[in-house]
Amino acid sequence: MVKKGKQVARLLRVVHMARMYSSRKGKSGSSKPFMTEASAWSNTDAKEVESLVVKYAKEGMTTSQIGIVLRDKHAVPNARLVLGKRIGAVLAENDLGGSYPEDLMNLMRQAVAIIDHLTTNHRDIHNKRS
Repeated sequence: MVKKGKQVARLLRVVHMARMYSSRKGKSGSSKPFMTEASAWSNTDAKEVESLVVKYAKEGMTTSQIGIVLRDKHAVPNARLVLGKRIGAVLAENDLGGSYPEDLMNLMRQAVAIIDHLTTNHRDIHNKRS
């Protein structure tokens, strides 16, 4: 289930929070546990999970949205452990993947939104380089 060496390394890692009285910033946040196989309580039927991924992709969901729905509604905390491949690979096999990666597409959408904002708000000097 959990690799012992990596588990010990994770426990020894020191996580620094942001400093209150200085300009230094820390790094906070949780990390996923190192797992090699799906949990016993989770939905481990690979064919069912793959059909759910294809179904949600046909409804127009992105890979991250599909992962969130699988986690929250179908008891699949990590689709990669159940399927043996990533959600994007399943979509590529079924010709449902987009022409661009999801993170790049989000960056392009954000850039277009900022350009549209700056065309209507010329005096917004703080967002000119954002």
